[in-house]
Parts: sequence; structure tokens; C-alpha cells
Amino acid sequence: MKIRITKLVLNISTFLVTCLLLVFFIFGWYTSNKNVNANGISASTADVKNIFVDEEVTTERHNLNGDLIYDTYKVMPDGVLYLTKRIINYKDTSKQDSETNYETSEKISFNISEMLPGEFIDITISFSMTEIKNNSPFKISLNNIKGDEFKLDDSDPYVHNASCAFKYANISLYDSSNNKIFDYSSNPDYEWFNIPRINSNDQTNFDVQLCSQTWLSSYGKLFYTFRIYEDFEKYYDLINKASNVKGALLSRKNLIIEKIFIL
Repeated sequence: MKIRITKLVLNISTFLVTCLLLVFFIFGWYTSNKNVNANGISASTADVKNIFVDEEVTTERHNLNGDLIYDTYKVMPDGVLYLTKRIINYKDTSKQDSETNYETSEKISFNISEMLPGEFIDITISFSMTEIKNNSPFKISLNNIKGDEFKLDDSDPYVHNASCAFKYANISLYDSSNNKIFDYSSNPDYEWFNIPRINSNDQTNFDVQLCSQTWLSSYGKLFYTFRIYEDFEKYYDLINKASNVKGALLSRKNLIIEKIFIL
């Protein structure tokens, strides 16, 4: 009987220690993360004679607290996005919704700051094509994606990529008459930007193809929306495989997407 009680106490102690370690990792992220971003994005195409990217890109951010942030960016001649308007709708009715306008001369670039797991942002880009492109296939991709690097501890010989904390998904594609080509907003199919590897270096710079469709002149214009979603599943997979982990590994790390590319 004493042996059984001893084993039970030992099992309970082990369980409590495991719980405390998990809380340590989660709490470490939330307390020390000041700047988890996706920034530096631009919108462009190599076929400037036949594909025309509209000068506005809009984003809709959904925060865990229920706040909605609507941003409008102007696409500059070099493709860089600069913020021109921000509307914040607060879920807390005691707060007053706000609308702020910005000048492109302020050069406030695309920037997702302090995203928490479960939060996401929908990014909408619109474009048109010339008649010569009728019935031609096109692709929309994200180019030169990379995240800040980190190691599991000081002795880790391998380098991991902070982009493992983000997913992406196609959301919708509509034409200028609001006809739906596809709409997955109610059930998006998420994919990981990258999968961290415990025994080798992560890929540090890569592209992803978001959408592949055929252009029809009857579309007039297309409005495409994709989503960036923060998720810690692969991050937890990584630390669960590690024998020595110190602190919150992903704190103050950035995700950079250089451009949305249409071709």
C-alpha cells in the first residue's frame, strides 16, 4: 500500500512539474514578446505592360480581444506599401472607435506588430489585366519570406526560423461585379510557412505560391484576399523535441515577406 501511495505522489509531482514548464514557456512568450511582426511587404508584377496592380491594398486584422483594425495602404511606384488610413473598431463599447489618416510622406510601411496565437490578418490586393491575357493562367505568390533566426539554447549547433509560428491561407477571389471565383473564409485551408527542424538548419529564405487561376476578360478586375495566422503548434513541437531549452525562444522575432507577386 505504501509503495502505491509513493508511486501516486511521484506521478502527481511529475505531472505538476510538466505543467509548470509548459506555463513557463507560454508565460515567457507573452511577457517578453514586444515585436512579433510581418513587415516590409510590397506588391508588384514582372509583366507591367499587361498586369496592373491597383494602388490600394487593404488589411483587416482580428485581435483576440475582439477589436478589428482596418488599414488602407497605397502602393508606391516601387511597389512598397505605405499606410494612408487606419480604422479601429473596439469590441469594448466603453472605447470610442477611431479613424486616422496618414500621409505617404510619413512612410509607415506594412507592419503587423505583437500578434498573439489565434490572431490573424486578411490582406486584400486588387489587379486587372489586358485583353492579351484573356484565358491565360496566372499565379499569386509571396516571395523572399524569412524570419529572424533563433537557437534552442547556447549549445544548439542549428539555426531555426521564427516563421514557424505563422500560417497562411487563400481566403477569397471576387471579380469587379462581386462574382465569387472562390471563398474559403468560413473554412480556410491553412498551410505552414515552414516546419522547424530539430537536427538541421531551417530554410531561411523561401517563396510560397498562394493562388493559381485563369484570367478572363469578363472579370474586369479581381480582388484577392489571403490570410496570415499566428499559431504556436510547430513551435511547441520543436521545444518538445529539444532536451535543453532556455526562456521564450520566439520573443522579439520578426517575419518578413518581401513582396506579393502576380505573374
